[in-house]
Parts: sequence; C-alpha cells; structure tokens
Amino acid sequence: ALEVASEAVLVAGASKYGTFGRYRIFGLDEVDVVITDTALSDSAAAGIREHGAALVLADPTPGARAAG
Repeated sequence: ALEVASEAVLVAGASKYGTFGRYRIFGLDEVDVVITDTALSDSAAAGIREHGAALVLADPTPGARAAG
C-alpha cells in the first residue's frame, strides 16, 4: 500500500520510538510525515528528520494546539 500512496503518515506515541518489535513493516525512509507527542526526545526527533520525514509534535493536553 505504501508503494501507491501519495503520502505515508505514521502516528505513534513518543514511547514507541527506540523500541523494537518482531516484525519490520516499513522503514522511516518510506514515511513522509511522523505525528507524535511532545515527549519525544531531541535525539529521536533528529533521527526522524534525518530520514527525511516531516515531524509534527502534538501536545497531549486536551484542547492544546499542535506544534510543528
């Protein structure tokens, strides 16, 4: 599906970065936009950007505005 999508967006909580699962579905180099929360570390944010993905940090506080 990623091969034919016009844009690939990954949405995951910051706690998921740096963890590994059993299966690899796709690499960050295949993602156009990553949306996560503001708890993401600076080093993880830099790694995401190095792979060429745009990074959107969403504040998990109800009613807060997204930062990016």
